[in-house]
Parts: sequence; C-alpha cells; structure tokens
Amino acid sequence: MAEKYKGELLKGRSHAEGGIPVQVANSQMVEMEGGEGVVNKRSMSSKKKYDFEGKEMTTCEIVSDLNQKRGDGVAFDCDTVEGRRYSMQMGGISPKNTTKLFLPFSIGSMCE
Repeated sequence: MAEKYKGELLKGRSHAEGGIPVQVANSQMVEMEGGEGVVNKRSMSSKKKYDFEGKEMTTCEIVSDLNQKRGDGVAFDCDTVEGRRYSMQMGGISPKNTTKLFLPFSIGSMCE
C-alpha cells in the first residue's frame, strides 16, 4: 500500500461476483465491491464545515448522510473517527523515518 493513502473509487468485482476481499482491523476480512468509494482518514476526521443541502456539515457528516440516502446504508458516528488528532500536527520527528523533520512554521519565520 502507498505510504500516504489518499482514498479512491474502487474498481473490481461486484458483491454478486465475489467482491474485493479486504483485510481490516484484527485480521478480519470484509468484502468491498467495485464502485464503492474509500475516503481517506484526514478528510473523514476534518472538522472543516461545508454547506450541504442547506446545512453546515463536516466531510464525515456529509458522507454519512449520503450513505443513508436510499435507506440501505448506515450512519457514521463522526465523533469517533480514528485519527482526529495527528502525532505530527504540532511538528516533530517522524518515528518511521528519522531523517524527515516536520515543522509547524516556515524556516523563514525563525530568522525574524
């Protein structure tokens, strides 16, 4: 898998054709299908609000609403989205690659 997963519209077999097997938490297997969409964690956990059908909603709330439109999807509890906080949001050294330095400000601001 790519180091930085950005989400995608899945391509592959339908559920009726056997679907796309995907391993999730605790080695549990689930079946997805072509045409289903995956939204990345940063977008799903964002608190930024958008105008959607006359309401101010987050990405998670919009996706949850869309998932229920036809009555065959479930609501998401957007307050429990994993990844709401990022370990490097205030800067620091990445434990995966200690050669990268993440700074919350530009280098130029240090010289002012």
